[in-house]
Amino acid sequence: MGNYIDLVLCKRDGKRELYQAPAWTLQKGDVVSVPLNNGTATAEVIAVMTVEDEVEKDRFAFALAATDATFPLRKVLGKVWISEFRYDEQG
Repeated sequence: MGNYIDLVLCKRDGKRELYQAPAWTLQKGDVVSVPLNNGTATAEVIAVMTVEDEVEKDRFAFALAATDATFPLRKVLGKVWISEFRYDEQG
């Protein structure tokens, strides 16, 4: 039995980038923190897929080639939680 790899396709600064998903579930539209060579950035999840590395080699290779990603993939650092707050000015 092969290993399953969860992939996350994200959009950042108009570019599509492929990352390995974390242990928790992500959905399309989530905002995540991703690693860069010189820090971190936020990106929007535009697709999530799971592939079995032995059975779906072609699908995995296509995902890598379509985004110019290299293996091993960088991992999503975390989900960005955006809280709505209100500031009431009293004067």
